[in-house]
Amino acid sequence: MKVLLFALSLLVPATCLADMTLVVRDGTKTMTIYIKGQKARLEYVEPTTPPRAVYELLDLQTKRQVVVGVASGRVVARAWEPAAEAEIIDGMFADQKIEIRATGQQRVVNGVACKEHRITLGGFLPREVTHCVADGIDTADFDRFRRAFDPVYVVLGPRVLSIPGMPMRTEIRILEDPSDLTIIEVIRLSREPLSDALFVIPVRSR
Repeated sequence: MKVLLFALSLLVPATCLADMTLVVRDGTKTMTIYIKGQKARLEYVEPTTPPRAVYELLDLQTKRQVVVGVASGRVVARAWEPAAEAEIIDGMFADQKIEIRATGQQRVVNGVACKEHRITLGGFLPREVTHCVADGIDTADFDRFRRAFDPVYVVLGPRVLSIPGMPMRTEIRILEDPSDLTIIEVIRLSREPLSDALFVIPVRSR
């Protein structure tokens, strides 16, 4: 989940709150993110043997996290502590030079027009991140979600928020190994109302 959130780290905070559904593809993996008010739900398949479908229920205020196995019904509840992870990540990125520039290129990703921006991260493991960003999309809901549960965003967010909009496609390349390329795409973005039932915690985990 952290790689995916890192790739979507260029969102501008806004004031309007509305339901949001994001379907994101990372290579052969797909994650669906539902956000409604101060609640979020993540659905994905863990790469275990055999693969295990799970969903997470997140409370953005209390930072409570509940992980539920779809087939087994097994529930694990815990409090999320992003501050400790953010401190580690801050140490990793503290001395890294970050350069941001618009490439001037435009493209259409899954029906959404976007403009390319390139971020170069220096330091121990130099990376180049290319975001195709769709401006004019209200990202307040996802931004609120990341502030609560993404330590990478807590550290890097203030340094990269100069790019407005929603990254529809992200390419992360390790400069020392051009073959090491991660491509992440938003394949569906919806503002349709979400049922409260999606965010109900199973009885035995309350």
